[in-house]
Amino acid sequence: MVFNCTSGIASLEALKAVGAKNLQGKTLVDVSNPLDFSRGMPPTLTVCNTDSLGEQIQRAFPTAKVVKTLNTVTCAMMVDPATIPGVHKGRTAADRGGFPTNYCGKSRTSYYWDNFDMEAPMQVHRTALFAVACAVVLTGCSASSAAISESDRGAMKSAVDGFTKAILGGDFAAAAAYWAEDATALPPHAATAHGRPAIQKLFAGFGKTTAFKQDVLETDGRGDLAYSRIAFDVTFTPPGATASITDKGKGILVWGKQRDGTWLVTRGAWNSDLPLPK
Repeated sequence: MVFNCTSGIASLEALKAVGAKNLQGKTLVDVSNPLDFSRGMPPTLTVCNTDSLGEQIQRAFPTAKVVKTLNTVTCAMMVDPATIPGVHKGRTAADRGGFPTNYCGKSRTSYYWDNFDMEAPMQVHRTALFAVACAVVLTGCSASSAAISESDRGAMKSAVDGFTKAILGGDFAAAAAYWAEDATALPPHAATAHGRPAIQKLFAGFGKTTAFKQDVLETDGRGDLAYSRIAFDVTFTPPGATASITDKGKGILVWGKQRDGTWLVTRGAWNSDLPLPK
């Protein structure tokens, strides 16, 4: 028995790399979904309606016994079915006979196969469509189940340090690169800046920074969403000014994990600890 646990958009290529000869006569359990996240959420299907990824795999490997199942279950639950207590039954679909047992169920600690009737082949289509409808919920649940790691915290701390260095060096483009393309900055006593170009312009408006220190006081999050609470001390001279300004304050940074594994600021707000001049 072979399990295809690859991303749906790459499943065919991955299985071709395995080789048709190595799949011949084997039960190929396909748990993938043809979901395209390239345009963000919600995802779209790369194949639907009159065809499905399961059927494409069966056509590409006609001597394999392709069974579609578990594709509405999160990957976290696939490897740890005890995540959700109780006994549950899932859906299966296949276009050819020969599968040794016909129904996927979940016991309290593992998966089992029971001898219920195999669902109709067209159920593959409906299962795939249903997967897109619940993808937002399922991917969110999967992400929320995983706390960020110490490596993630270290990456965000490094990004804060890199930003500080860029501001001190007057490299505002490099500083803005630590923020997402569609990020939003909420500075004190100024208009909100939407998007990386506007954020770069905002930073450039502070002029020359001669001293800048940021301390990360707290970082936490789950999945691909996190936040950092920071404190800062800064001395800068605005463009056209002759006297420098020294300030200290605090801020909140909201981070989003990108597809390449890096963390970028998606929202940021800060303000001063100093009282307003009288």
